Amino acid sequence: MKLPTVTIAPLALLAAMTPTVHGMFRFDCFNNLVVDRVDPIVNPGVASGHLHAVSGGNGFSKSADGDAMKASTCTSCPIGADLSAYWVPQMYVKFKNGTGYGLVESHQIVYYEPRPTGNETVIPFPDGLKMLAGNPKLREAGDSIEQRAITWVCIDYDNSHPEQQGIPNFKCPDGLRGQVNFPMCWDGVNYDSDDHKSHVAYATELDGGSCPDGWQKMVKIFYEAFYSVDKYDDEWDGDQHPFVLSNGDRTGYGFHGDFLDGWDKDVLRDAIEQCTDENYFNSGECPPLAASFSSDAPEERCVNEPEIVEDISPVTALPGNNPVDGDAVASTAGSSSSTATETPSVAASASGSAATAGSATTTESGSDGDAAVSATSAPAQSSDGASVDGEADALTPTPETPETSAAPEVTSEAPTSTPETTLSPAPTDAGVSCKVHTWSTNFRAATEIVEVAKLPTPAAGNVVVKNHFLGINATDINITNGGYGRTTLPINCGLEADLGAFAEYTEVPATKLIQTPELSPSVIPLTVCGVSASLALEKAGEMKTNETVFVSAAAGATGQFVVQLAKLAGNHVIGACSSDEKVAYLKSLGVDRPINYKKEDLSAVLKAEYPDGINLAFESVGGELFKAVLDNIAVLGRIIVFGNVSHYHGDSGPEPQYGYQQNRKMQLRSASLRGFLLFHHAKYVPEHLERLLTLIKEGKLKAGIDPTEFRGLESIPDAIDRLYAQKNIGKLVIRL
Repeated sequence: MKLPTVTIAPLALLAAMTPTVHGMFRFDCFNNLVVDRVDPIVNPGVASGHLHAVSGGNGFSKSADGDAMKASTCTSCPIGADLSAYWVPQMYVKFKNGTGYGLVESHQIVYYEPRPTGNETVIPFPDGLKMLAGNPKLREAGDSIEQRAITWVCIDYDNSHPEQQGIPNFKCPDGLRGQVNFPMCWDGVNYDSDDHKSHVAYATELDGGSCPDGWQKMVKIFYEAFYSVDKYDDEWDGDQHPFVLSNGDRTGYGFHGDFLDGWDKDVLRDAIEQCTDENYFNSGECPPLAASFSSDAPEERCVNEPEIVEDISPVTALPGNNPVDGDAVASTAGSSSSTATETPSVAASASGSAATAGSATTTESGSDGDAAVSATSAPAQSSDGASVDGEADALTPTPETPETSAAPEVTSEAPTSTPETTLSPAPTDAGVSCKVHTWSTNFRAATEIVEVAKLPTPAAGNVVVKNHFLGINATDINITNGGYGRTTLPINCGLEADLGAFAEYTEVPATKLIQTPELSPSVIPLTVCGVSASLALEKAGEMKTNETVFVSAAAGATGQFVVQLAKLAGNHVIGACSSDEKVAYLKSLGVDRPINYKKEDLSAVLKAEYPDGINLAFESVGGELFKAVLDNIAVLGRIIVFGNVSHYHGDSGPEPQYGYQQNRKMQLRSASLRGFLLFHHAKYVPEHLERLLTLIKEGKLKAGIDPTEFRGLESIPDAIDRLYAQKNIGKLVIRL
């Protein structure tokens, strides 16, 4: 009888003295999901005041919530069960020569650290939790726990530097790390609050301590944001560092972080209970996380396209027009603000004047020769070069009192004198807009036209434009099918979905306006399709002279420019198309060998007539056309992958472009595949647009528009049907 007593007592004592095991794990989000001026917590549904580097699930958008994050189809971080979003301000380097600012390369590491007191239970986040840490308006150090939660560390593998508040003002040879400690106490009721902070709180210590009475302790999140500042030692101005956060903060005291929950709660709960210190640097070995852990290289993880269409690097002023501490206010009108809606907007009229926020007016182009203002959104180009172009009137806010300020640069189509522009009152409603209500590649079934009650309020640096013409593109059905990422419906459509180009009125950056001599669709093919063709041939294709150049969809909106530019460079051009009518059109453009692949065997023609192969191919169709190109590529040949139209139909989304044992074929010919995305070459757009305008003025380049007339938003499905029926020659345009 005594033996059980003697045996049980030590076991009970051992259990009481052994602390509960709590998981600790971390993961590196090597690549950002997106760098964009959006913040769905502070500025839901609109542009935010400054640029953020975002990691996490591709459900992230300016309107994202917890449900949208959980609907993500991929994440830029390695744990698939975690579809949360993590974001911090982007960092810039200020160039010493005074030309502006450039992005500093960055990535994030996220730590999960339960910090119980005694036997306290640590819980996962409530569904859809939103949290902020830090204050973007701070510019000095402080002793509060909220300020001590934000620190910086100079990374120097040869010398140790302690963490500190504010950006160190000495050179960091191995990079700089911004650190964000998030609150770990929750009120047990609210997933958000008016100030986005009151529903959570710090414990009595940053790494532990007690929560307020009645509050629950959550697992702690800790961010490390790494910035490659060591690449910019030459930009230091004496003993002053050249770095500035995207909110204009040079001190670093205004550094901050945001978190939007998207976790699978069962997985997170199990990780809290089962992961150990041994998993701290190897989270993929913790059993609850292992099932969804991805070891894919960073470039194979998912990315989102920016929703706010603007130049982000290099720039002469920070996105959102935030003034930099100690600098003069940027030349365009508008003052600094932590939110976009507080910043006066800037607009450019065709006459080149600027105005600040007030009642809206519209730049009308009439029969008396007034100029139209065209909004071009080239930097937001999709992977296949398909984009919606809008030629539009700019709705410029009217100042209550005269104000002197420099206008955003407006590129003129013709280098002649600038005509005057007539301003008239803006309408009180915003007309109609096309919305996606169902995910489908059937544009007609996926969309509906809705009335819009009022004009949008433009964010800082943006203007509202009245559209007169819209361009149709193959990628429009990728938007309606969620091919660029699915979020909560309904969404806008046209170009990148949330820009909403398919509407009577849209919001665009003022810097993307170009002046045209008349109100006509003539500029539409140039601003995206023409520029894409020019840049793809130069940057991706490295086009030379005396080469054999193949172009698929050669009579299309972009292909028509590719064949002409290749001929102007002194090359032999082959153009693939789908009808005899298009063959005739290609001959009129100077194409040496048009091929109607509906009548001729494309691969057989290439083998018989071009035994030495194709030196450069511009391929946007995929499928059998891509195979024919691959089979006939020359030694040292280059294939520009511009799109994959043959796989865009089908509600499963775009299929892979490749396959067909291309690796071996490319290796045997020392050939290369080269992808092209216009956004990555945005800084070259003005230069190439100017080249194209000059060529057109000199009569050396034609910008073809399909003659079929489509009027009103309701005709968009018919125009898309014509495109996919392969009937269009040149750019399809909708007239509003």
